[in-house]
Amino acid sequence: MKSPEQTLWKAVLLTAVEDALQGVRSVEVSTARAVADARAKLWFTQPTENMADVCNLAGFDPVAVRDACLLYTSDAADE
Repeated sequence: MKSPEQTLWKAVLLTAVEDALQGVRSVEVSTARAVADARAKLWFTQPTENMADVCNLAGFDPVAVRDACLLYTSDAADE
């Protein structure tokens, strides 16, 4: 049974994944958006304890999340 806190962390993780794969939509200036997009991808490609904590709190394995994001990021780059 998932708790309200786990639901919240899943939403945080989903937003991070969307930002990494689709770009950060909340930033309007193009140069700032480019920086935000790079940082969003970096959060998965060079994971930190913060990334692992978010994954664990959401109920996901950080290595599996990272691997999946890297797979989708490389697929997007190939298109």
